[in-house]
Amino acid sequence: HFPVTTVELGVQSLSDAVLRRSRRGYAAVDVVEAVRKVRDRGWKLGLQLMAGLPGDRLKRFLASVQAAIELAPDFVRIYPTLVLRDTTLALWHSTGEYTPLTLEEGVEWTAAALERFEAHGVSVVRTGLHPDPELFRPGVVLGGPLHPAFGYLVRVRLWRDRVDRWCAAGDRPVAGERVVLRVPSRALSEVLGPRRGNLSYWCGRWGWSEVSVEGASD
Repeated sequence: HFPVTTVELGVQSLSDAVLRRSRRGYAAVDVVEAVRKVRDRGWKLGLQLMAGLPGDRLKRFLASVQAAIELAPDFVRIYPTLVLRDTTLALWHSTGEYTPLTLEEGVEWTAAALERFEAHGVSVVRTGLHPDPELFRPGVVLGGPLHPAFGYLVRVRLWRDRVDRWCAAGDRPVAGERVVLRVPSRALSEVLGPRRGNLSYWCGRWGWSEVSVEGASD
C-alpha cells in the first residue's frame, strides 16, 4: 500500500563462515530467500557488500561477489569494513582477534569486485563510505581503509590492473620503449592516478622509458 519501488538489502557477505564470525544472525540461504521476496514484489533490488569483515579473505570475498552477481541485482554498493570505537569489533581489534584491511588491501579487494560486477553488467553505484566529517574526527575510526577519496582510489587501481593484465598477456611493448595509452577521456584522471602514480608504477613494473595517456572518445 506504499509507493515502494526499490529495496536495498544490507547483505554484507554471502559466505556463511563470514556471516557467523561477524555475528550477522543469518545465513546465505536467508539472503537468497529475501532476494526472492523482493523480486516477487516486482521491486528493484540493491545489494550492499562489505570487504574485510571478520573471517573474510580475498578469495571468500570474491566468492561472495560471484554469488551476488548470480542474484542479478539492479545495483550494488561496496563498503570497506571500518573499526569504530565502542564496538565489539573495536574490542576484537584491541585484543588482536581481528585485523582490519589496510588501505591498499581495501582498494585491491574493492577494485577486483568492481571489475567483476561491471563485466556482468551490474551497476556499482558506490564504493566506499560517504565522507562524513564525523568519521575523520580523532578516535572515531580505530582501523580499516578509511580515505576521503576511497572510490577514486578503487578506480585508479582498476585501471592499473587492466593495463597489467594486458601486459601479462604477452602483447606489451618491450622494455625501454615510450608507451602511449589511449583511454576514454572521462577516465583520464583515474588512469593517471594521484600524482600520476600509475605512470610511475607501469614504468617500474614493465621497464618502459615513459608512459603518456591520451583521451579518446568514449
